[in-house]
Amino acid sequence: MPASRPNSSLVLLFVALLVAAGCANDSTTGEPGSLNVNLELRGDITINQVAWEVRGNGITPISGAINTSAIGSTPSVEVFGIPSGSNYLITMTATSLDGATSCEGWAEFDVSPQVTTNVMVMLNCKPAQNLGGVRVNGKFNFCADLVRVVVAPLQTSVGNDIALSAGAVDLEGDEILYRWEATDGFIDDPTAPETTYTCRTAGSHAVRVEVSDDSFDYCISDWTVAITCVSGDAPECELDADCDAGEVCEQNVCVPDVECNVDADCDAGEICLVNVCVPDVECNVDQDCGAGEVCFQNECIPDLECSVDGDCAPGEVCEGNVCIPDLECRVDADCATGEICVGNVCVPDVECNIDQDCPAGEICFANECVPDLECNIDQDCPLGEVCVANDCVPNIECNLDADCDAGEVCVDNLCVLDVGCSSDQDCVDANECTVGTCNVGTGLCTNSDVQDGTVCDDGNGLCAVGECRTNELLGTDFVIVFEANYLASQLTLGLSGPQASTGVVSIPALGFSQSFVVTPGEVTTLALPPLAEVTSSDVVEPGAAVRVVSEEQITVYGLNRLLLSTDAFAALPVEVLGQRHRIAAWSGGINGPSQLAVAAVPAFEGDTTTPTTVTITPAAAAGARPAGIPFTVVLRPLDAYQLQSEGDLTGSLVESDRPISVFGGNRCANIPDQETGFCDHVVEQLPPVSIWGTEALTVPLATRTSGDTFRIMADQNGTQVQLEGATPELINLNAGDFAERNLTGSYRITASSPILVSQFSNGTQWDGVTSDPFMMLIPSAAQFIRTYTFATPGSGFPENYANIVALTSDVASGTVLLDGAPVPAGSFTALAGTPYSTAQVPISIGSHTLIAPNPLGLYVYGYAAFDSYGYPGGFSTGNGLLP
Repeated sequence: MPASRPNSSLVLLFVALLVAAGCANDSTTGEPGSLNVNLELRGDITINQVAWEVRGNGITPISGAINTSAIGSTPSVEVFGIPSGSNYLITMTATSLDGATSCEGWAEFDVSPQVTTNVMVMLNCKPAQNLGGVRVNGKFNFCADLVRVVVAPLQTSVGNDIALSAGAVDLEGDEILYRWEATDGFIDDPTAPETTYTCRTAGSHAVRVEVSDDSFDYCISDWTVAITCVSGDAPECELDADCDAGEVCEQNVCVPDVECNVDADCDAGEICLVNVCVPDVECNVDQDCGAGEVCFQNECIPDLECSVDGDCAPGEVCEGNVCIPDLECRVDADCATGEICVGNVCVPDVECNIDQDCPAGEICFANECVPDLECNIDQDCPLGEVCVANDCVPNIECNLDADCDAGEVCVDNLCVLDVGCSSDQDCVDANECTVGTCNVGTGLCTNSDVQDGTVCDDGNGLCAVGECRTNELLGTDFVIVFEANYLASQLTLGLSGPQASTGVVSIPALGFSQSFVVTPGEVTTLALPPLAEVTSSDVVEPGAAVRVVSEEQITVYGLNRLLLSTDAFAALPVEVLGQRHRIAAWSGGINGPSQLAVAAVPAFEGDTTTPTTVTITPAAAAGARPAGIPFTVVLRPLDAYQLQSEGDLTGSLVESDRPISVFGGNRCANIPDQETGFCDHVVEQLPPVSIWGTEALTVPLATRTSGDTFRIMADQNGTQVQLEGATPELINLNAGDFAERNLTGSYRITASSPILVSQFSNGTQWDGVTSDPFMMLIPSAAQFIRTYTFATPGSGFPENYANIVALTSDVASGTVLLDGAPVPAGSFTALAGTPYSTAQVPISIGSHTLIAPNPLGLYVYGYAAFDSYGYPGGFSTGNGLLP
């Protein structure tokens, strides 16, 4: 495929002085040395950070970054402890603050005891093109470097030869081209690394050599040597007969008898090219053509991205000289009979897939257009209601005695035995979350809801509005996606549960299947293949989702682990997934794009074909997807789809015709802003809007001294949010809007409509403590539970904490138990205006339990040098609306 060339020749220069000094002793090998680098920037380009790496001689690569953002900062670094030796390599890269200019360079150096070696590193910098666009499929290229030039002798008489020799290296082993030139005289083979120069006239001349690994298009390394030709006692020749066979006499010098030396030596319509007369065509090499063109069959043609499918990367095809994804279909004609193309996937040609396919006043239900009624099935109605004659009505057992079975009567919309009661005991029913009261005078029972938060289901659930709700995170079937991290990472699952269980983790696209065993009170760790990480954008990845199936209920936590870029998330079981989501993420920047990901869930065991149509309205432009314009993708079971944006996808609306798993975050986010180092991967699995809450109780992160960043997002217009804490505030939000605040201390956050609250750890440079960014959801206080089993990563994070929100009465009574021991009351601080207190409790590496008589909140997180993770410990089912 023809290579694309920049349309600007602007090059900026960085000059780096490297000092490699050995230690002062007499040994000649294996001694440690040091490396000192200083950079002097030229031009008006702003560079805030320069990355460097030293490698060679089998040492573990040493790398780092030079922060040059502050006024007065010097781009310099000194590294001690490099063993003495040769053939070390330092590479340096940088990107301008506006992202428009990128730079790179390298140099080899040696380290010797008591010897200082000076090395120059030139960082070649190029600005981004300001016209059009280009799709790049290739690799980084290190230019060939001229390392040796020998010219001898530097003076000789006319007619005599001077030996020319040059040597060059290329790190990637690319072919190196040589080109010799002289201001006068004759060069025997201008393209050979070793050749000869013949003096023709007396005087001072110059010989120049250039080397390149890209046909002298961009990468050129050169050197020029001055030589002197003096007159001899007698001319070398006067006639051709005076010369050897194959030579002729020109200007009293014997030179090879070539076809031509200049164009004038050739016939009309020909030119002289490397001493041979060739037709005078439009071009012979790309350099003969203008910008944006290449030479093909001696004609200059546009530099197209591709001509045939083979010019494109795997998974792409060539259409209209552009490489595009090799999709299943683009138009209906690409599909089989009875199918149509929807979202580049062939699906059955049904009446409709989404509501927009139907006429006004109708919606799409089971692939058919039906009247847009309030409901068709019970799931269309709010919690506590059922669908009757297309209307949502309270889910009551009876209205009249006639609605009950024989021998029963209707009391408070419940069917009870038609017998008079004599005590409250006669009124006990099967609902743990109601209490029966007997009216002895009438003999009738009355059933009332118990207090919200009362324990039910053997301690696994809590009563809310007369219903028992269990831990939202407990389930038997999970479908998750690992979003892209900064680089390829270690992917791990943490599995735990209240009962012993067995199960299987599978990834269809990788042919991966691994069984597991869960022991109560412990966390089972299971490693996944690195290729389970989804790195593409706006591409359906068939079978790329991770599925976890268990015999008994368990919780699942995902850890995306990369040195200096880690985060964790709590997985939601399939049974609580929804069809309407808002994305919580972080804005794209210099280190990573904003990300959202979705995965389709099988409709039944063994299902591989049921399509799920997902409609995404991105809050920011994402590649070819404009902001605010809905688009659809169609997923088969366990297909995954990721969308990346340089903007901020927070607030994006994701709707689907079937329940799906949804994730949000950023590949490597700088928080709270681009100027604060350093970046870290952030991610959470996002709950559907149907289980958002209206009250959040926050706890500051341990060790942080300058507050944490919070984002509060609304799903409905006119949502009023009240912050109660050190800095009270009333905020008005519309659908998809979010408020970002840096909060110091604990807060109570309430809202008039459901909200989603995310807590972010700021970068290390925010307050200079050991930490880095992570993302953690804050569930509603109405979704607290009383029993948690949780764990830290097994290694890599020496500082781990549990943030706890518990009733002050439980704290005072010593009944908040961490691993069976009371959490000291002195660890807690009362949260003003609430019956709760908060604590930041250090925890050891491994598995833990947290138990209290009443519901409490738990948030788990940890730190390492320039790294961190965090996730919510759990929350109950149902919505988190205040009673």
